[in-house]
Formats: sequence, C-alpha cells, structure tokens
Amino acid sequence: MTKFSRQAADLGAVYIYKEGLFARAYNQGAYGFIHHLMACKPLRRFVKAIAGDRVVCGVPLITLRKLPSFVQAEQLDALTWRWPLVAPVDQSAYDAWRESLPLIKSGVSATDDAPALPVTDFAQQLIDQLMQFNVAASTPMAALNLVADLQRQWLENSSS
Repeated sequence: MTKFSRQAADLGAVYIYKEGLFARAYNQGAYGFIHHLMACKPLRRFVKAIAGDRVVCGVPLITLRKLPSFVQAEQLDALTWRWPLVAPVDQSAYDAWRESLPLIKSGVSATDDAPALPVTDFAQQLIDQLMQFNVAASTPMAALNLVADLQRQWLENSSS
C-alpha cells in the first residue's frame, strides 16, 4: 500500500512521513495536518508520472516532535507515524481546498539554447522542479525542503 492510498483509506488520521530532516503529510493528510494539528504552507504539484496532482505540507521533524499532542502519534515504522484526528477529514472539504490551491506545473528549461544532454523523463521532471524554484522569493527552509524532496523522489525512483 502506498502512502497516498493509505492516507485516502484512513481519513480519521494524518499519516506523517520522515523525509530527511522534515516530516511531511500528503493529500488528505496535509489537509488534516494544517486544519487540525499545525498551520503550515501547502504545495499542490503536478506529478507527471501519475498525470495528476498531489498536495504536500511539511515541517522540520524537530518542530513536530515538540508539539504536545505528538504523543498521540503512533509510530508505525522508522519513517512513518499515524496521528489520529478528533474528527475525520471531510473529503468534500478537502477536494474544495485542494482545488483552491495554485497548481505548480513543471517549468521550462532555464537555458533553451544550451546543448541538451540525454536524460530520462524522471530526471527531467526533477530538473524542471529545481528550475521552477524561485530562490530570491524563498526562505532557506523552503530551499532545504526542496532538496530533501528531490532526494527522496530520486531515491524512491532508483529503488523501484
């Protein structure tokens, strides 16, 4: 069971995943996390591999562990927690919220006239994500989140 299907099947909890120094929640879990546990900025990204979008939010893991209610989270394995919610996520409220978020799509290469090197579609997707990142308008934490996310995606893809 993937983390996305696990979360969709259990709307009474938020599934949190340790990814590098960060803890992340996806889709309905991101909605539940932001609306019931802790405010943070969600991102809705188009994922070429699934021809759809995913919503993600995250905070440094150390911040998450300092929350008094973190003791309610059940550690499922070394990288996953299940944090029960007082009220389950309302799917229709989640759908409306997700649609209200701006969709981040893959950008165009920064240098169109540079010689193209052969890259796989997946590598190109990661490069596109990196090139669309606005360094000047972002915080150092957002940059670290991006690097951790790109590393996670690369590792997940190379292990499959």
